[in-house]
Amino acid sequence: MRRALAVFAAGSLLALCTSPAFSLGFSRSANHAGLGQGLDFSAAVTLGPGEVLGEKCVAAEVLAGENRVEPAKVHVRVDPASTSGPGEVVVHVTTDDALLEPVVTVNLSLGCPARLSRRFVAFLDPPLIREAKLAAAVPAEDAPSAPAATCAAARPGPWDR
Repeated sequence: MRRALAVFAAGSLLALCTSPAFSLGFSRSANHAGLGQGLDFSAAVTLGPGEVLGEKCVAAEVLAGENRVEPAKVHVRVDPASTSGPGEVVVHVTTDDALLEPVVTVNLSLGCPARLSRRFVAFLDPPLIREAKLAAAVPAEDAPSAPAATCAAARPGPWDR
């Protein structure tokens, strides 16, 4: 009985000594750059009631492959999210130099002092794949019309007989 009371008292004491919970958190993220371009990464951050996240309270570290991008060439911007309510902001991370490694790691730390950190890994598409994705995203009426492909010298297949 005494042991159970001691365990309960220790648990209650630990529960009272914990730090307060913050509602700062990440939601969606996106990379808008391709291989051979500067990084254009964004991550949506949800804030609790009354919380504000300024640019001085956001730190970013960018790794291209195994190589760290110089901190002077990494830029962070915090914008209000246009598509959701007042409890969300978007953190943009950009680099001055083109990235030539297909795997990029972005380490974001939020809060003053830092209360939340998250590592994002982005895969940069090669230019041809990126162009194909952009072309597929253009509506058919806005896309330039391409001439019909002709294959006069094509050998007939078994389905043409």
